Amino acid sequence: MSALDSIIKWAEEDLLEWQSDAVRRLLLQETLSEEDKDELLRILKEKHGINDDSLPAPKPKALKKGDVSGSPQTTEKVILKDLHDLKNINAIPDGSGLTFGHSGLTVIYGENGSGKSGYARVLKKVCNARDTKEKLLPNVYGKKGTGPAQVCIKYSKEGRDDDITWKDGEKAEQNVLSNICVFDSKCARVIVDENNETTYLPYGATVFEEMVGLYKDLRKTLDAEKPKPGKLEYEDIPASTKAGKFISEITHETRDDVIKAASKWEDKDEESLVSLKTQIAKIEADSPEKQAQRLRNLKARIITLADTINGIDTAISEDSAEAVRQKIVKLVDAEKALAIASQKSLSGEPLPGAGEKVWQSLYNAARDYSTQVAYPGKEFPVTEEGDLCVLCMQKLEIDARARMLRFKDFMEKATKKEVDNAVSAVEEAVRQLEALKFPGAETYKDIMDEYREKKADLVGHIEAYFPRMEARAKQIIQAAKGKETDAEFQSPEPSPEQSLRDLSLKLEEEAKEIEKAAKPDEYEQKKNEKAELEARKLLSSRQKKVLEYVGQLRLARKYEECMSETDFTAVTKKGKKIITEALTPQLLKGLEDELKYLGAKHLDLSLKASGTEGETKHKMELKGIQVFPKTSLSDILSEGEHCVVAVAGFLAELKVGNHECPIVFDDPVCSLDHIYREKIAKRLVEEAKTRQVIVFTHDIAFLIDLESSAVETDGKVCFNPQTVCRLSGTVGKCTVGRPWHAMLIKDRIEYLREELNRITSFHETNLPQYNREAAILYAFLRETWEALVEESLLNNTIKRHGKEIQTQRLKSVTVETDDYKKIDSGMGKCSEWMLGHDRSKELAVNRPDPKEIEEDIAKIERYRSELNKRNASLREKREKELKPQVSTMG
Repeated sequence: MSALDSIIKWAEEDLLEWQSDAVRRLLLQETLSEEDKDELLRILKEKHGINDDSLPAPKPKALKKGDVSGSPQTTEKVILKDLHDLKNINAIPDGSGLTFGHSGLTVIYGENGSGKSGYARVLKKVCNARDTKEKLLPNVYGKKGTGPAQVCIKYSKEGRDDDITWKDGEKAEQNVLSNICVFDSKCARVIVDENNETTYLPYGATVFEEMVGLYKDLRKTLDAEKPKPGKLEYEDIPASTKAGKFISEITHETRDDVIKAASKWEDKDEESLVSLKTQIAKIEADSPEKQAQRLRNLKARIITLADTINGIDTAISEDSAEAVRQKIVKLVDAEKALAIASQKSLSGEPLPGAGEKVWQSLYNAARDYSTQVAYPGKEFPVTEEGDLCVLCMQKLEIDARARMLRFKDFMEKATKKEVDNAVSAVEEAVRQLEALKFPGAETYKDIMDEYREKKADLVGHIEAYFPRMEARAKQIIQAAKGKETDAEFQSPEPSPEQSLRDLSLKLEEEAKEIEKAAKPDEYEQKKNEKAELEARKLLSSRQKKVLEYVGQLRLARKYEECMSETDFTAVTKKGKKIITEALTPQLLKGLEDELKYLGAKHLDLSLKASGTEGETKHKMELKGIQVFPKTSLSDILSEGEHCVVAVAGFLAELKVGNHECPIVFDDPVCSLDHIYREKIAKRLVEEAKTRQVIVFTHDIAFLIDLESSAVETDGKVCFNPQTVCRLSGTVGKCTVGRPWHAMLIKDRIEYLREELNRITSFHETNLPQYNREAAILYAFLRETWEALVEESLLNNTIKRHGKEIQTQRLKSVTVETDDYKKIDSGMGKCSEWMLGHDRSKELAVNRPDPKEIEEDIAKIERYRSELNKRNASLREKREKELKPQVSTMG
């Protein structure tokens, strides 16, 4: 079974309908369009209930045998006979047609823009070939088409003639023409991938990699569209209530009616909630629980007040005040010692006050300027020779440098450091005292009011404590700032801290005693009922949001189901199996034989299996060559060699298929040189011995090669040439026979007479039209004289589009002066009456009448006959002269 048949069987038996449709589309075109992907996505989504009413999905068309060229529903002997009644196909006139030889080789030749491609495209469409992006469009230069492209096809099946009408976009239930196999550049089995590796895939096998790409694209789109609702949570609906538990258990399977029942709220429910609130409020007005909480709130306030008092007691106790006093004494003593030291050390300086506090500030400022700005990185004072004073900015002389060093020695002595340390200690003590907070009466008024009668002594104590202790703190701060060593401080007030802490303990005991009598069953039951009703009421108010949330869960679930069908693991496995099974020894041997036949035996190829996602390839390698790093086969093979391998693969698969279906080739020799072109021509003629072969080409040299190869079969292969041309601006005109440039002289003369008969009536009825047509006819006649030189005068020794010079044909060749005169006369007259030559006359000048033109045609016909007779006589004479002379014997 071929890879294509296996793929179709897989699509029919294993794949879902939309997946099978995707395979069908991929087998009928090179790549999926964005429209294809969108349609497949909508089909998949609609299958799982994700509908878009504004843009319904099309009905999927599952792949089956007969949908693709080369894989018919039933293998039948089919002969393609003609295409007729074409409509809305490119620029080809409606009603046009094309015939095919019933056996052998039919070659349809057409130059660029002749309409040949329109016939080729419609035939490929009819046969369900992989037509890639080639579309059948109406004539873009003519009137707008009135419908889809269509054509009638005449064929015979098992010897019986039949007709079918094909319309673009309509799917036939059974297309017998899928028996026909089509080759064009899109059928190439040789693939150069994104890694620049050359691989071989049996026909149709690219579908696996393309399916994986499609699955990835669909999954990405589905994931982007898929709702992603978070967990449904409401902090104001307790999880312990029925409503809370219901919310926590919601899934995509939760039905709407269940949600509506769980969130149902009626007037009677509202009445019950109001009643419960009233009952509970009465119970709670003097509830033990509420009393206990009030006592604990008061306890917390009292503890906070006690902590504040503790901080104040510690900061301005007798010991703390004495410690501050000692710091003041130490500072005063250190300053006295420093004054004595400065008098001794700096008494001889030029200015008074050296060493005193103001002077010290000046020194410190000079030191900072020197180390940060003037001389960064150098120790102060900088007294090297040439340095400047940072104060006067004059050069330091010897005595100035000495003075600066004395200043430094003074500032760094222990006495100075002791003063600095003492100052810091006093300043820190002041900072801590100033940071003390003494709460105002309003801060603790609630406590005082609560116990003003029950504990009047304690209340009076507290109210007197804060003002007195604040006054004591201010006295200590004032003494420290004024360096008063003998200052007297107000005695500290006795601390009420312990009394407050005892009171807080008593309050906790009272709260616990009250709680022992709390929590009656009836009260708890009513509270629970109230909580349930409040939770259900909240759920009812959010019913719409909950329904929307569940809708999002259900939609997300549908998207997940869609995404589960885009898992490409099975595609990869199936692709590997089908491709490996298709590459049988018979196919590989057939490929090797075809390459040798086509003259590519130097391409001794082996196939090395390799696989990735959805893609099982057989990497092509050349045997026996030196492989350089980072060099692939695509770097070695030419474009033409790629084409040869593709043709060889196509023919090898036909051989393995073992059937005699017609085959169609569309320009199979693009990019090929004359050697490969000739080989392929011979191979197609060989194939035409057993099956109908149809070739479309714009290469006239290939046409001649095909004809020559057919002639060499001695009548075993019929050669049926057709020409598609543009006449008078109209494309798609089909004539039986070779194109003008490949015609023999006798065929050209016949054609010229037919054209003369066609235009003769214009001479009397429409002279301007006659002049134009006659000018064209003389141009053809001139080309006929040129062809006569090649075919008759030179006896085809040299042929245009030919591949060789046949020197043996010179036996019949001679060129005389009379030949030159006749040819010069004939071509000269043609140049005078045609258009486009330097000697051509204007169309306003009447062309020769039909009788004169007929005589001009007869003249070249007679001359051809004379040349043929002369050539035959000359050949006979020269052959005799080339034979050795025999003497008289005996």
